[in-house]
Amino acid sequence: MFISHPHPNELEPADPTLRSTISWTLVDTRPAAADTPPEFLNVTFGEKGASPLQSGDVVVARLTLTIPAKEAAKLDLMNTSDIIGTSSKKSSRRRQLSDRHETARRMVLDFHNTRRSVRELISLRDALGALGISYVGQQMKSETTTVIEKVSEKDLFVIDGVQQSMSSIVFLVKVSGCGMTTKMTLPRVEDWLFINPRIYGNLERWYKVCTYDQVTYKREANPIFEVTMPCKGTTPNNLTFDFQTGYANKKNMDNEIHAMAEMSQSWLLTNRPDLQWNKHRKMFLFPFNWDSFIVGWGGLATMGCKSYDLNWCYTWINLGQKDVDVLNLATTVQELNHNIGLAHSSNLYYYSSSNTWGKNEYGDNVCPMGGPYVWNYEQAFVCTNAAQSYKAGWAKPIPGGHIDAYNLVPEVTQRFTLPSTSLSKNNILRIIYDRSNREIDNISAPVVQDAIIVSYRVRQQEFDSGLEDDKNRRVWIHQYNHRFNGQPARVEDTTIMIAVLSDETPLPSIQKPWWQKANRTFTQMFPAAVGGFTVTMTSKTETQATVAVCRFLNKVETRGDSSCSDGRDNDCDGLVDMDDTDCRESPPPSPPLPRPPLPRPPPPPPPLPSPPPVRMPRQAPPPPRPRWPRYPPDSPLRPPRPPRPPRPSPPRSTTIKRDDAADGEAPPSWELPSSTGSAAHCHTCCCVMSIFLAAVLCAVLQWRQ
Repeated sequence: MFISHPHPNELEPADPTLRSTISWTLVDTRPAAADTPPEFLNVTFGEKGASPLQSGDVVVARLTLTIPAKEAAKLDLMNTSDIIGTSSKKSSRRRQLSDRHETARRMVLDFHNTRRSVRELISLRDALGALGISYVGQQMKSETTTVIEKVSEKDLFVIDGVQQSMSSIVFLVKVSGCGMTTKMTLPRVEDWLFINPRIYGNLERWYKVCTYDQVTYKREANPIFEVTMPCKGTTPNNLTFDFQTGYANKKNMDNEIHAMAEMSQSWLLTNRPDLQWNKHRKMFLFPFNWDSFIVGWGGLATMGCKSYDLNWCYTWINLGQKDVDVLNLATTVQELNHNIGLAHSSNLYYYSSSNTWGKNEYGDNVCPMGGPYVWNYEQAFVCTNAAQSYKAGWAKPIPGGHIDAYNLVPEVTQRFTLPSTSLSKNNILRIIYDRSNREIDNISAPVVQDAIIVSYRVRQQEFDSGLEDDKNRRVWIHQYNHRFNGQPARVEDTTIMIAVLSDETPLPSIQKPWWQKANRTFTQMFPAAVGGFTVTMTSKTETQATVAVCRFLNKVETRGDSSCSDGRDNDCDGLVDMDDTDCRESPPPSPPLPRPPLPRPPPPPPPLPSPPPVRMPRQAPPPPRPRWPRYPPDSPLRPPRPPRPPRPSPPRSTTIKRDDAADGEAPPSWELPSSTGSAAHCHTCCCVMSIFLAAVLCAVLQWRQ
């Protein structure tokens, strides 16, 4: 499964309509030979067919291939009786077909409503392609999938603090024959990947610091090679590619990215046969827009790799223009973390037009899994938010900091001290408010669980060194409804930043217009019970923050009853009895309604990444740095766009209709059921296959050039 989106620190998080693009690849379950690329087929899944799937699932999929009438006529497929298999007599028109046309025609008829392998479907695709016969969407479609075996392999998630080592093969790809030049060199790639005195914000240091040295990215485990490929051509696996203009398949860049992988594997077999393809992740570095702008993404990556079989563990990084020698750290970190199994980092977005709150998929701009802004990645970076670190097993709750809100004594405040996330991996407060799933430390319990994660972030010399002033020394609250279980997240299971807390007076503003203003208290209502709880920031230092958690049964105290004279803070606003304006004669204005909880994701189907970081000498704070005009300065805020309406689902039926035509008229058109026309006969290729689903999440984060 591939997910595509722009480069993370060049995203426009003010646009909440921006969504990742998902594509899917079916891979044959039969293991490929060491010197042979695995058999694969790119497909389009409908919403219903794709919803339960993850990388590595073994599935049976019912595929449909739709050939338009004009193309079907080239194969003499307008004979209804032949299509439904009732005629054994060969027509005179059929005998006029060439041998190749006759072979392709026979394959279409034989494959209809039968079980076929990925290899057989590839042969059908290639046979049609060799004759120049196109089909709708240039991809087979599936609305129905059956999962035979769910993926359960854990890959680089940290379990019980056991250190994980990331291994990959990095290919710096260049092409010949069309005048391409690039500024990127092997020494420059090494500077971006490994610790050195020239570039501080490199990949090895990021994993060492941000995972508390629990995931390593070492030079000896991640060799780099420069590989030169032809600019245009066809691979032995029959993939036609064009690295200058792209879209050799006239639909997307699928041929180019997979041809790059196939030719890199062939190069490795010839030059480094000691490195096994299926034992390493693969990262391809290439300026896809070197000649002209042909792709809008910054990277693609597999969402959740299987450590025992890394055949399909891929990352493609778009280096941008040909004269750029920058390997963007945010893009690279996000793609490799997609490999591990982390989804995106979102924030809560307010739609003023409808007075509602929703999710902005890339809205967390202090996390590389969202749309982070760092003034200079050569000198600084930001780490993942606490919810992502919790999911990966890098961060854990503080002692006594994993609690069930329903177990809190009402109207009694509990205080928790949170160390800065830079100082200890035990740094979060996780509060569960799920009435149906109240398990705390049971790793085998259902993974979906309503909860928030509270953390305190402070800019240090290494950890969060790129944190901006208005986001430094703040308490962060994320909604993340997944428990830690060592399994990859689903694409839709993003972390959601829902509040930023401060104890300052007056409360500071957050610079970016899509962020909420900092508050002192966050309120969470119980979705299925009376009352809720509050989290209040009471104090902070350079190393820790204190928060107060209080459960309430009533949102306000009421004059005339015992709540104004019982010596308790009944509504958890920090004021007791007559100190609370609720208890005075002049009632205060009605408090604003709390933000409603985000809809709970559907439960997943049944069983379907220390020593303290090295400190660099702290230099004097740099002078204010100019900010690149990524957003118009001092411009009035644009009203947020309303949510996009859902795309209509494709028709469920695999039957295709045709309009009957009189003799001498143009050939009839073959249409989907939604089209007009008289009743006619079925012509689809509906193939049911037992295959391996490689859900390759193409995390494409697009940099603005």
